[in-house]
Amino acid sequence: MTISLDYETARWARIEAARRDKSLPRFVSEVLRDLMTRPDACERVQQSYLSREPIPLGSPGQRYPSRDELHQRRPSPDFDGLNVVDPFIHEPAMLL
Repeated sequence: MTISLDYETARWARIEAARRDKSLPRFVSEVLRDLMTRPDACERVQQSYLSREPIPLGSPGQRYPSRDELHQRRPSPDFDGLNVVDPFIHEPAMLL
């Protein structure tokens, strides 16, 4: 089999093959085999999402929450007014 590659792609492939201590044909073969046998990630995620049961947003007969209610922001547990807990220092730091 003969393949044609642009200069940058061929250069990258030679470097990657050398880093993995493989010949270029062996490296290309393994990359192609991996692509062939690996399930398509996007399709896998979509199937996972579609296979889930829907989560009800409320009880039957109850109104759906408004957009503002769904996206209501809650303060971070590390934020107390103007005091912020720095996770690296473990002491409150004052914001000015």
